[in-house]
Amino acid sequence: MTTWFPVLLLVVSGAFMAIQVSLNVALRGSLGTWLFAFIFTVIQLAASLPPLLAMEWPPKWGLLSQTPSWHFLGGLLGVPLLAAMAFGLGRTGTFEGFIALLFGQLGMGIVIDRFGLFNAPMHAISLNRVGGLLLVAAGVWLTRQ
Repeated sequence: MTTWFPVLLLVVSGAFMAIQVSLNVALRGSLGTWLFAFIFTVIQLAASLPPLLAMEWPPKWGLLSQTPSWHFLGGLLGVPLLAAMAFGLGRTGTFEGFIALLFGQLGMGIVIDRFGLFNAPMHAISLNRVGGLLLVAAGVWLTRQ
């Protein structure tokens, strides 16, 4: 596997996110924010069961008790994140909204990398990273014009 494969996979995942968010915005328009978030979560649960049962049989339920409780916080962040994305992207448009999301992700990514938060590998804050973040900030500003 080349070092470009994970990057390509992330690019494709990003494209899928744009499609998913557009569909989520439409569903949120039909159902309202919180019913949408609930229905989406139920659909995700239903979609994750077949691979779990097919690929992880029997499920390793014992691992749940061995997992640090803070590892589950991502699930708690999922519902408000999903609701905020569907609400915000329904008003900004997909391109403009994703530029803003990217800015938030990269800004927090620099902090997480700098301090090694959540067991992430540590990376120093560099001029290149800050420059990249500032370019994305300029993109946010340009799309608002």
